[in-house]
Amino acid sequence: MEFKECIIESFKIIEKSTNCEQLEDWEKELKNKLDKKNFIDIKKYPRIAFRFNDEDLDYFRDESNQELASLIGSSNDLKLTPREKLMLSMLWKNGDLGKEKHIINGLLNKDHEKSKKTGQIFHQFGRKLKSPDKEPIIDQHILRAFKYYQNTSNTGEYAYSEHFSKQNSKAISDYKDWITENVLANKPNPEDYLYYTDRILFGIGKYLKPYLKK
Repeated sequence: MEFKECIIESFKIIEKSTNCEQLEDWEKELKNKLDKKNFIDIKKYPRIAFRFNDEDLDYFRDESNQELASLIGSSNDLKLTPREKLMLSMLWKNGDLGKEKHIINGLLNKDHEKSKKTGQIFHQFGRKLKSPDKEPIIDQHILRAFKYYQNTSNTGEYAYSEHFSKQNSKAISDYKDWITENVLANKPNPEDYLYYTDRILFGIGKYLKPYLKK
């Protein structure tokens, strides 16, 4: 099976599967077909088990709790645990301070500012954390896989003009519609279906990346 047919078959299996075991088995097959190095390493990205409760959301509604940079610049009197200090240091080192604002807006179901070209992926991640049984994870690889399927299904060709290094509002909207209509509808364990769908499409999209460069 060529990779094009393999990818189209993946979407059909996701849509028609009746239990998560079918998705898990198909992911194992894909790892052999498309190289397992393209798929999520669950040791590096374990499944998120914690939830944000109402008390957590109330905490972030206070804008003074929405920025982490101020914690790093504070005096040592601030009561941070060793683990919190380590996590803040990692965010600082990776240049990720400030991105938490987009996640918080997603958690609080605030609309993403369309004028901003960045932050859409983090905003959607916040929505995912708030509603893991309804919202998918979205990143460049998942969008690439979806757009490939969308275009090959409709026209037989891939739209090479799509630039996936920039967040694409329409692609995200189309993907979420597909998830709602074709993946979550009538599924007994929607959170589990989303989990395996995220993993499968991430691997497909990462596999496709070098093939779709101009």
